[in-house]
Amino acid sequence: MTRLSTLSFALFLTLSLLHVPPALAQSPEAGEIEDELPLISMEEAFDTAANTDRSVFIDVYAPWCPHCQRLEQEVYADDEVQALMEEHFVMVRINADDPAEEHVFLGETMMAPDLATSLGAHGFPTLIFMTGEGERIGMLPGAVEKSDFMLLLRYVGTGAFRDQSLEAFAGE
Repeated sequence: MTRLSTLSFALFLTLSLLHVPPALAQSPEAGEIEDELPLISMEEAFDTAANTDRSVFIDVYAPWCPHCQRLEQEVYADDEVQALMEEHFVMVRINADDPAEEHVFLGETMMAPDLATSLGAHGFPTLIFMTGEGERIGMLPGAVEKSDFMLLLRYVGTGAFRDQSLEAFAGE
């Protein structure tokens, strides 16, 4: 059983301190993978999610962050991950290190660092799952392995989080 699957969803919801150490491999150049990921505004992400009955996945990152770069290169770029993301989520990215990046969230215009803080992100990366209406489902600070991320995508994407613990879901 994977490290994340042994955690209860309650810990996931209460901002667990799970942090997977970075790979020792050389990191890609900043922006290398970033350019391949979806570029969608926060406002458009929530509109799309609400109209397509999907959830919103928010990746709070910084281009210089090696954990973020590893997620981009090893997790987000994976075909299986992309298929689950497309089926269940609308992805939006917040470069919380860019004071000029502007987002509209629930009708309020905010700069990226302020938005990240208001969403509870205090480090990089922070992965946030929300409903299309802007209600937080859960948050995970730190990097995560592909298998654990896919488990979370299925758990949140299928709605299992509403009536089943993460441990029970992972045991199925």
